[in-house]
Amino acid sequence: MKRFPYGKATLLSAGYFTSSLTWSVYNVFVPLFARANLIAAIGHKPIINTLVGVIMILDNFAALFLQPYIGELSDRTWIPKLGRRMPFIILGIPLAAIFFGLIGNFYNVFYMLLISIIGFNVSMAFYKTPVMSLIPDNIPTQFRSQGSGILNIPR
Repeated sequence: MKRFPYGKATLLSAGYFTSSLTWSVYNVFVPLFARANLIAAIGHKPIINTLVGVIMILDNFAALFLQPYIGELSDRTWIPKLGRRMPFIILGIPLAAIFFGLIGNFYNVFYMLLISIIGFNVSMAFYKTPVMSLIPDNIPTQFRSQGSGILNIPR
């Protein structure tokens, strides 16, 4: 009887771990940055909390519209030596990291903060679905439920 490949499943889950960790930091700091910028731009107005909420919803819109498309596209893509998912992951993770860094660098310049947030959200949506698909693609069928469990440990 085969044993569950813990090492492989853990390694394949590392990309999703980075996504979960990054979203946690994003959800703490971006509302603070957006609120400070809005207060500087328009003063203490009641609408500020609503505008911060709208900014924080951007990642959900990016996920809603981009993730299904990217997932379907990664199913149909095949690049020799990289496979189906890795081109999206290789492009998405560095771009997300760059935009994440830009959010921190431009926390006090509102329009640059918004550009960085949008770039970050698109980059994260670009690689999240392919990275989650690595477990079912690379773990034997009889171990997929355990693989899914390891994938979701960081949540």
